[in-house]
Amino acid sequence: MKINYEVKDGLFFEGEVIYAARNMVKKSLPFGMSATRQKEEITKVLVDIHGTSMDMDEGTDMILYGVRMDPTTAMSTKDHMRLLDVEFPLPRLNLSIRFGIRTGNSHCGFTPFPEPVLVFGYDSSSTRWGVEAVAAEVAGCIDRIIDTGIDLYYSYIDEMDPMCV
Repeated sequence: MKINYEVKDGLFFEGEVIYAARNMVKKSLPFGMSATRQKEEITKVLVDIHGTSMDMDEGTDMILYGVRMDPTTAMSTKDHMRLLDVEFPLPRLNLSIRFGIRTGNSHCGFTPFPEPVLVFGYDSSSTRWGVEAVAAEVAGCIDRIIDTGIDLYYSYIDEMDPMCV
């Protein structure tokens, strides 16, 4: 059986980013909260849906603070996406995380998403670093990457025609 390493790397990156986002939310919770209560609070703001039909059909790997998100190692392959002019630098890797807003995909003809999706990531083919190194670096600053992305997302939504949202 042939393994598609680009897909495998993409799934690894998504999983690591979602895990880092979960830990970010967990750190924001009050100290001393029971594990059961932590889980309840985390699921109020973070929904992990990578690898599901919603991921495939709606380009969404997670919903965090109400924003649909798609962390990716294949930015240049995303269609129906407005690439934004802001990048988040990862200086130790000489790499930047890029952001985009995606409104649909062309898996089987154009399919619009129910809501725009915040896409963030990089192209694994454009760096000499392995996905593990990039994922670890992203995890270390996930709070700032998410904050930047959410700000960009809502700025984009504010600019959109209200009839198109």
